Amino acid sequence: MLQHVDFPTENELKRKLLQTTLNKAGINVTVSDTVFDKEYEYRNKLQMPFTVDGGEITLGFFRRNTHDVVALSGCMLHGDFATKIINAVKIWANDEKRKQILPVANKYKISEIIKAVKSYFEKTGRRIIIEYAVIKNF
Repeated sequence: MLQHVDFPTENELKRKLLQTTLNKAGINVTVSDTVFDKEYEYRNKLQMPFTVDGGEITLGFFRRNTHDVVALSGCMLHGDFATKIINAVKIWANDEKRKQILPVANKYKISEIIKAVKSYFEKTGRRIIIEYAVIKNF
């Protein structure tokens, strides 16, 4: 978010932003120092667009001012957690691997699901969010 400033300045800017937001909402409290223990690898929520190209799933971020997905294999803000999630989604999005683990995958191919989602978006303009829950040791 604020990678153009040093880490202490970033924390102070975030503290001020939170203070201002709470005050505007009518919540009059004093926000103490906002401190992250690490400059990188501190986020715990991951949301990425994806696309299917030639049967391969690409996860990443949108190229500026487009809907083109730029592939990402890891993220400095999320750390190793992001790499594990990206790899898990790529496995689950592979029809053959899903069929081995999840019998319902025999009924719906990922390519058909993506096609239906795109069609729905084109007709309604409403976005679809596909969420995965990654469960340890499953």
